[in-house]
Amino acid sequence: MKFRSLIALFLFLWIPPVLLFGSRDPSGPVYAVQELPFSVPGESLESALRQVSFPIWLPTWLPFTPGTPFAFVVHHPNGVQTIYVDYVDSQNQAFVEIAITNHPVQMISDRYPLEKVTVAGKYEGVFIDNGAAQMLSWNQEGLSIMITASRPHPPYPVSTLLQIATHLKRVK
Repeated sequence: MKFRSLIALFLFLWIPPVLLFGSRDPSGPVYAVQELPFSVPGESLESALRQVSFPIWLPTWLPFTPGTPFAFVVHHPNGVQTIYVDYVDSQNQAFVEIAITNHPVQMISDRYPLEKVTVAGKYEGVFIDNGAAQMLSWNQEGLSIMITASRPHPPYPVSTLLQIATHLKRVK
């Protein structure tokens, strides 16, 4: 699947510089080190869900009809985990990724403007469009949730990502 390579490249180039983990230990900050996603093969959603013990929300609505999702789990230092669940349309033209980390994350960017938004009517979040993908990120119940979406043209507006967020349902 050609989007798997694109997603892996995107994660390698974009996610590590913009995610800053807060401290899990009062003695000092802990920063996540992204494992290289090129070595992480996609697996079934069920298999990935079994690897994490924290709550997971998945979309009940997407702006396209997806094929079978694939997922993978990245193990960061200090027990921090991120599960990535990827949905791709049948023409391999658009994708949506749901990433949930078992630790609050703050999205930062010094290259692209962050737009502050309210997610699901109660969570403070940020939206960013880096030209290749659009991202919506917020913290909820001690977890970080990020929706990343992309399609050729036009880019997804913030309203579409907010709509996906309001249609997330807890599955675990």
